[in-house]
Amino acid sequence: MGRRRSRGSGVLLLVAAASLVMSAVLLALAVSAAWSMYAQDPTPIASGDRVTLSRSGMTLLRDQGETASTSCAIARGGQRTVLEESAGPDVTLQTGRFVVAASTAGAVAEGTYDFSCTAGGADLYAARRIAFGDAALVGVAGVLLLVLALTLGTLGLVLPRRPVSPPAG
Repeated sequence: MGRRRSRGSGVLLLVAAASLVMSAVLLALAVSAAWSMYAQDPTPIASGDRVTLSRSGMTLLRDQGETASTSCAIARGGQRTVLEESAGPDVTLQTGRFVVAASTAGAVAEGTYDFSCTAGGADLYAARRIAFGDAALVGVAGVLLLVLALTLGTLGLVLPRRPVSPPAG
């Protein structure tokens, strides 16, 4: 007679398969987000320009090596949002290396905004919000889920199997 898997190993295999699918989704999201940030082409922006933003927000960039302080904001419908100044981590995008000057704190309402600077508004570039750290965090979660899926799958395959009981009677 053949051997059947225990009910526990079947559950482990099911959870492993679900974890594997979630891991693939998270890793795909992380790679997609990182690529969309890397592949963008920042556009020059100056105080007084109008800028259309998506929900992700905006990052202001300077050419690599520039260190001027920046005090800028976006406004729409009487609501003003000050961009958070950055100490200037370097970022590499497809079009070159830049220094982050400022960015929105996070998600913003989609729409067109008036851009203004009270200091350091020259030689700036506008880009979608750059948050490689967020993409890395999602990627780490995906890798952890992948490890969990592999561990549970292995356990589900090697758990002791119980023999088929002979028919009663």
